This record gives sequence, structure tokens and C-alpha cells, in this order.
Amino acid sequence: ICHFVMPFRRSLLITVENYSGDKIKITGTAGFSGNEWIDGRTMQFRARWMNDQGITASTFDAGRNSVQDICYLMAAGTGRIAGTAAFIYNPSNATTSWGNWWGEGDEKIFVDRDTFPSFFGTGSEDFFNYSWSSPRIFSYAFCGQTRNDGPGNRGYVSDYRWFISDDIPFGENIEFYMELAHHGVVPDFSYGRIVYYYAIPGTVDNYRKISVPELRNIPYFRWDPVAYLGSEGFSYTRAENLIPAGQHVKLEYSRICADDSMLVWQPVAKGEKLKFFLRSVEDSVNTVLGMTLMHYPSGGTFAVMLNGKYIAFNGNDYLNLYEPYQSTLINHFSGQVTLIKGKNEIVLESMDDERRKKIGLDFIWIK
Repeated sequence: ICHFVMPFRRSLLITVENYSGDKIKITGTAGFSGNEWIDGRTMQFRARWMNDQGITASTFDAGRNSVQDICYLMAAGTGRIAGTAAFIYNPSNATTSWGNWWGEGDEKIFVDRDTFPSFFGTGSEDFFNYSWSSPRIFSYAFCGQTRNDGPGNRGYVSDYRWFISDDIPFGENIEFYMELAHHGVVPDFSYGRIVYYYAIPGTVDNYRKISVPELRNIPYFRWDPVAYLGSEGFSYTRAENLIPAGQHVKLEYSRICADDSMLVWQPVAKGEKLKFFLRSVEDSVNTVLGMTLMHYPSGGTFAVMLNGKYIAFNGNDYLNLYEPYQSTLINHFSGQVTLIKGKNEIVLESMDDERRKKIGLDFIWIK
């Protein structure tokens, strides 16, 4: 659905080109209204999409600075930028935003005769109007993150920002770049982006016809968690290695999860419990537990007990895995807890009145 106004002087032609090799059927509507066309003032609407696949995302490093500028738009003429979106595939194996964040780079927008950019940002997350590389799904009038597979900021990510009250005018030319600066060095990174802008007819830009290689499927690589930066010192255990499949518990395929699978518990009654054990080689009073859990529309709510006592995660007495529109992996951490040498009993207790809510567990952390 596009709500951008698209002025035209005499005629409008919409074409759809099928690259899939399959039969497709398209239906749609368009709204029309009167428009006074003024030569030299009325601007046409443009949407410019590009996608770079198989590139390597790098980190800032004084001795080996291979951070690159991703070109969003180059145009010569007169116009106004009205919005942009990014479509990322970030195959990092790190498990936290501080470790797998892809957007340390800044926007750099040169307007007209700039020798230094008029806009020089403080990070991609600030450009897209959120901070600290949020892993959460959100959508507002002028900005949003409509997909983030997680955990942290790995996997498929989609962000948008509309310049409605703060559109960017240019009178002669514009160059719009975004640095691709990662917390690590990550090959097979993909960076798609689209810029929406208005321009006086005759404006030229770096548009090129979309090619078949740009549209090919992006392989979603199987991955295993790696302790790095924010997750340094943690060890991981996949939930299916701790909890056997059985009644109300099954293994489900999910390519966004570690090793393409997660354990799913579907309790049938409030108060139903799922039990498993964690082993510790010694008594420890300063242990942190973590769980990477799937949030999705059917996500349930549960509490956690350790050796018979309830423990809090993220400072809360229970965990709510409901996410209304998308599936996303989110990390949750306890405060410092005490483990005893040998077996430690973990009990998950369902808090849902509604039957068959899902508790999706990917892996457990210990530090």
C-alpha cells in the first residue's frame, strides 16, 4: 500500500514485470484527484530500490578500516527526499545487540554544492529514529522496525523513516550515503534500500533497471550462537538438548533459530509446569541465566523457578512472549542467582488461561 501522492501531467502507466517464472494474479486500486500541473514547480514521485548481496560488513578499526559507504541515492536536478527504508540480512553469529549490531555507521547527505555533508549522523539507529540498536518490533507514523529476527539484531531486519515534516530539499544535486559499520566482520551480508523522493521532470539519478541477481533469494545460513562482546563469558545450551520432546512439547523448524530449530511447549492449563535440569560444576552465588525465546502472535506467558524458588527475568516476575505481528527472538536475563554443585532444577510455569499458547525456547545461557 502506498499513500504517497504521485502527480502526473497527462497520463499514468503502471506495469508489473514477473521475474518468478510462476503465474501470478494481481488486483489493486488507485485513488485519483484533480491536480494543477505547474511547469518548473510540480514534481513527480520516484522510488529507487537497490540491493547489494554477498558483501562483507566490517567494524571501525584504525589499522584496517574497511567500513564502506552504501549509496542510497545520487541525483542531479531539483527535488525533495520524502522517505527511505532499509532491508538487511545480517548473518552474524553473535547473540546480543552489542556484538551483532550492523548500524554503527552514519548517514552522510551532501546537498547541492556541499564539500562536507549537510547531514552527518550519529548512527543508523538514530537516523531511523530509535537508539541503542533496539531489537524490538515497532511501528509509528514516521518510523518503524517492522522486522527483526534476532536475537539482538541478526537475521532479516527492516527499518523505515518518512521525511514528512522534515523532508530534505535540493536545488542542484544530492548524494545520500549510509556507512555500513558493524561490531564485527561479517561476510555474506546483504543490504537493500529504497529512497522515495519528488523531483522536477528532467532530474537524473543513479537508477538502473532491477536485475535478476538483485532479486535472487538470499540464503538464510544455519547458525550457532557465539559469545562475543555483550555475550562474552556466556556458554550456551540448546533447549532441545535439555528438554526431551513429549506430551505438549515438540521440536519445530524455524530458520531464524540456532541450528534451524526450537523447542515449543504448549501447555493446556494455567499452572502446568515444564521441568528440566542445569548442571553446575561448583556452588555459585553470582550466576546469570539467560533464555532466548520466540515472541510471536501465539506467544504465551510463564514464570520461572530455580530450585523451588521463583526468579525474575528482566526484573519481572513473569515473561510474556506475545508479539502481535511478527516472530522475533528476544534475549531475557535473570539477576544474579545461586546455583548448587550438580543438578539444578528449572521449572517453567504457565500463566495463561487460554489453552495452547506457545512457549518457544531456542537456547539457554549461563555465566
